[in-house]
Amino acid sequence: MSPRAPSKQVTALVTYVQQQIVPDWSAYTPGWPDEIEAALIDAAMSIRATYGGPDTGVRRVVQRWRRHTGDTRLDDLVRLAATDPDDLATILGNRQRLPGNTLKAEGIVAAAAGLAEAGVKHAAELRVDNEAHRLAVVTVVGLGPLTWNYLTALVGVADRPADPRVARLVGHVVGRDVDDAQAIRLLTDAATTLKVSPATLQHVVWRESRRADPLSA
Repeated sequence: MSPRAPSKQVTALVTYVQQQIVPDWSAYTPGWPDEIEAALIDAAMSIRATYGGPDTGVRRVVQRWRRHTGDTRLDDLVRLAATDPDDLATILGNRQRLPGNTLKAEGIVAAAAGLAEAGVKHAAELRVDNEAHRLAVVTVVGLGPLTWNYLTALVGVADRPADPRVARLVGHVVGRDVDDAQAIRLLTDAATTLKVSPATLQHVVWRESRRADPLSA
């Protein structure tokens, strides 16, 4: 039985990605499954910032922390929570500030401490439907619901289109309003046609949605 042909909406999405975004696929990441330290650093450092490529921007910051720890797997929030925020900013080579004028490094340490107190040390312990886990992130000054959504997507416990900008962009491309679940289905089908992972394509469209429709995370 031959594969089902893509729908017109999926074809429109594939064409948009190929012709309007023209992604260098190496510049995108499917996230940080099993690496909650990397995911939290990424989620905070992405706020009001250019994401960059494989060795620049946010991923370079994650690389700095990996080199500092000497660990191939960044999955220990207790370690991150125990780091002095000013020292962390120096280690990461980044003194950018969050909304509210606190260092991003300070927000990372505060969120790591809150999550650890709520019982999350490793990525496998994070739960998208756990209110204590969510509050540990969204109550940190300068972070918020979009940061929480992005963190859970990066860890792999939720799909990335929790950011409403993604559904708006997908809806614009396919010519009708779509909700998060519909956006995820369309992106998953488009990823099959493009021969990339759904998480990678979600990252591509998420970054494009931030560029086209900027708002605070």
